[in-house]
Amino acid sequence: MSNLNQMEINAIRECVSNHITISSKLSCYATKACEPELKEMFKSSSIKAEQSAQKLVQLL
Repeated sequence: MSNLNQMEINAIRECVSNHITISSKLSCYATKACEPELKEMFKSSSIKAEQSAQKLVQLL
């Protein structure tokens, strides 16, 4: 997708940054959670946020 303008590229970069931050926070929550169900939910959500960030990077 080389037809992106600078504004779109910056927006994607911001989304990538946000997804990475969310992934990191969810991973931290997973390590601190005591209940196995919560731990798994946070871990799974962290992985999904990281995967979304990777997909967004591919647009750049």
